[in-house]
Formats: sequence, C-alpha cells, structure tokens
Amino acid sequence: IVLINELDNSNNLIHSYNVSSISWNNITKQDNLYSYTTNLPNTKSTLNVLLTVNPLNERVYYNFAGDVIPILPKSIKYQVELQNYTFSSSLNTMEFVFQSGIIDKGDECVYDESTKTQTTTDDSIRSIQMTLNGETLIGTFSDRIVLDNRPSYNKVNQLTDDQITKYQLNSQSLYVSIATTYFKTSVVVDPNFGVLVSSSPDPNACKKGFASWKIAVIVVCSVVGVALVTATVLLIKKKRIVSEFNKKLKVLSKNNPQ
Repeated sequence: IVLINELDNSNNLIHSYNVSSISWNNITKQDNLYSYTTNLPNTKSTLNVLLTVNPLNERVYYNFAGDVIPILPKSIKYQVELQNYTFSSSLNTMEFVFQSGIIDKGDECVYDESTKTQTTTDDSIRSIQMTLNGETLIGTFSDRIVLDNRPSYNKVNQLTDDQITKYQLNSQSLYVSIATTYFKTSVVVDPNFGVLVSSSPDPNACKKGFASWKIAVIVVCSVVGVALVTATVLLIKKKRIVSEFNKKLKVLSKNNPQ
C-alpha cells in the first residue's frame, strides 16, 4: 500500500497520505503472522497492516466477509485496517492504492512479458496476473470490505495514467485502487499476492543468454526509506520466498525497536 486518499463526491483529492514515508510504531511477529501499526500524519487514526504467509506447498482458502479467496502456495496475504479516521465530510470516500510490479535490472533480456486482468460482473478487478520470462505474479482482490464491522461491497480499479500522474506515482508501475465509502470507526480491505513459477526460462531466447533476474517485487510500503515488505523471487524454488521474507522482517525489527 503506497497511498491512502480521501476524496470528495466529485473525486477531488481532499487529503493524501503517503504510506511510503510513514514510520511504523509497532512491528510484531507470531508464527506466520506479521503485524504493523502506525498513525496517519496529523490525524488520530490508526493504520494496521496484518500479513499472513502461507508456508504450505498447496493453496489454502480464506473467507473474507463472505468472499472465499484462494491463497497461493508460498504467498502473502494482506489485511489493511484503518481506524478512527475523521472525514472532512460524510459524503467523502476513502481510496487505498496498492503498487505492484515485475522489474528487471534494465540490462537484461525480456522475451516474454504480459499483464492480464480478470474482472467480476460489475467490472471490479478480481485478479491481476503479470508475467516476465516464465515467472508470474498474481494479485487477488476481494470485492468486499468491512465497514464499521459490517460486510459491504466495493469496486477495485486499476489506476489510469492520468491518476498516476495526478498522484505523482512511478509511471512504470501498476497500481490498484480499492475504494470505500464513509465509515465512522473502521474499514478493512483484504488483498493478497502470490508468485508462481509457471514455466522454465528459455536460455536461447536471447543472444546473451538468460541472466539472473529480479522477477517479482511486491512493494507494500516502507519504513524510513527501507521497504517494509519486499518479496523478491529469483530463479529458485518458491520455498525461498518465506526465508527471504523472514530475513527482511528481522532487519526491520532491528531498525524499529519496540
């Protein structure tokens, strides 16, 4: 998650909070659960981010507000909750902006690159699948939210180029927006991301051969310039995702003593 925006009923930006620049007050770990807490600047609101790692070699299913979501093997599920936010108007809405992407080192060969989206019947984005040289990053988004402890429907959209420019975001990345209506006490949104090794790389596809790649990067937010969660998958077995993830969490815990 990179931005949290309050918008009026004409979609004008009222307040914008850059989560990438926020320091996290509390980081805890219990088994495969990682919990992060912070406050939005100049507000009395609390932002909670709960990460759950699926360490199994098979997908599991999670029920969020009546929506059953598959969690891929060795993938990460996020739950974002905003509490006690004071809106400028009860007619305003809240927008959570998530950033994801597949990157290379810039001097490597790209021979297979694609992005596919799957939508629901009301054109809400259900999943985004990004593929680079046989590696696939999948983001799944629920069309449900929990407003003031009550399940509700929402719509998930991909940011347009105009919105990316308006929000001063990196035009090379892909952004997904989860919108919510006004709430009094809290709102919960629940996306998840997973990585699949869908095929073997083709060493003959490029003249200079297939070099090492940084295939999938999920940028959630950062702590004083350091990525809060970065799941980096090299051309290795998927079980390495969890170990790499744990290493990064240990570094963050040292940088953010409780």
